[in-house]
Amino acid sequence: MYTLHLNTLGTSDLFSSSILCISRYYFCLVDYGQYSWINGIYTQLLHPTLVWSKTRVCTFFIDYCLDGLTNIIYRVYKNKCPDDYPILFRIYGAESNKYLNRAKELEFLSILSKHNFGVKLIQHFPEGRLEVWRVGFKVSLNDCGCRDPLLSRQIAEKLADLHNIPIEGSMFCSFTDMLRSWTSLCEKCLSADAFEGFSLNNLSQEISLNEELIRNECHDFVYGHQDLLRGNVLRNSNGDVLLVDFEYCCILPAPLDICHHYCEWMTRYDSDSYWIDWRLHPNEDEERNFIAAYLHRRRFGT
Repeated sequence: MYTLHLNTLGTSDLFSSSILCISRYYFCLVDYGQYSWINGIYTQLLHPTLVWSKTRVCTFFIDYCLDGLTNIIYRVYKNKCPDDYPILFRIYGAESNKYLNRAKELEFLSILSKHNFGVKLIQHFPEGRLEVWRVGFKVSLNDCGCRDPLLSRQIAEKLADLHNIPIEGSMFCSFTDMLRSWTSLCEKCLSADAFEGFSLNNLSQEISLNEELIRNECHDFVYGHQDLLRGNVLRNSNGDVLLVDFEYCCILPAPLDICHHYCEWMTRYDSDSYWIDWRLHPNEDEERNFIAAYLHRRRFGT
């Protein structure tokens, strides 16, 4: 994590001419004229309804966070106190709009926020957004990660709460639309035989077949998280669990979202390889532990 004291910008106004962006690999000065979307961020932070209303530029600090996979994440805070109403400044990853529908994402976030899920949005703009920072500790592999039986049940209950949110609008899943956009990118960037034993030429057909199966066989459509990896689970000082980062949220069959979570058990994003390790898939007892807590919460809500 890298910290920048914004007074070092040497300007009386936080974003009057430029904003210094710190990333893991480079330092660059982003020109205000080129990125006009930065306009209003300072004003929004100083809105009278926020606790930032009397904050001066000399008290601003920014931490660059190394956790983001799709986006660049900064934590903005004041008075040298990271827990003093911190703000999350999210800059969308380069060309991420090619595989993520940002308009649909904001629509889902608006719905989820009414049920205390997702982000508390302060401001959004074409290349990013400002959110209330969610205070908590990420699940560590040193604590057995998601394999801890109690934590697994807590995650299952939170996922069930998400799945219990009534769907607004069309009941049919948007999951296959997302798959098609990713398939289109693969077809443009990769050869048909890029992966051994797998042909991209068959992928669109398989998506259509699965879509038909979903239409005919599935009746339990939900708002799915679809990215429930260890890093997107926070625990607060009371041991309560919070799910974060709903960028891949979409309407899909509930069992698919559970399967996605199981797949994340097998992926270690902090290792040198992103290939899944089948040996890490939850065993039968671990699956039963998760499913029992999930079904109880779906049925009774408590």
